[in-house]
Amino acid sequence: MKDFSIKLQAFEEMLSNDLKAVAMGDFALEDEKTKPEVQTLVFEYFFPQLEIAFYPLNQADDQLGYKDLLGGVGILQDADEHELITLEEEKNTNSKNYQAMGNTFADWFAQLWENAGGKKLNLPTFLIPNDDTMMKFDLNQKIWLKDEGYK
Repeated sequence: MKDFSIKLQAFEEMLSNDLKAVAMGDFALEDEKTKPEVQTLVFEYFFPQLEIAFYPLNQADDQLGYKDLLGGVGILQDADEHELITLEEEKNTNSKNYQAMGNTFADWFAQLWENAGGKKLNLPTFLIPNDDTMMKFDLNQKIWLKDEGYK
């Protein structure tokens, strides 16, 4: 996980700026009139090419906007271009390496969100993996929860 943590640090400044914008209310809404309808914030991440998508939801869990925060930065390779997660591990979300990377990423992202002032929004905010684990990370409480919707 050391290589993974080091790779994440390289993207802190870029992601921090995006998270500060969201924390200040830039929700990338399709229609600014819907801003009062925002009830939940979701950050979705994709492995093995690390991408992060942000979207605000209304009370019915309808997506009100979309913003791409990191677009396939190739973060899951070490300096020698060895994969930090294998294709088999990517498909097997129960593998220890996949879960450890998810936990490391969630903790790192939660700290960046807190540093950006995200908790001050006082909105439920989740980090979700784009996989079949059916889990979500509550960024305000810093805990993994079973994904049963956002209400």
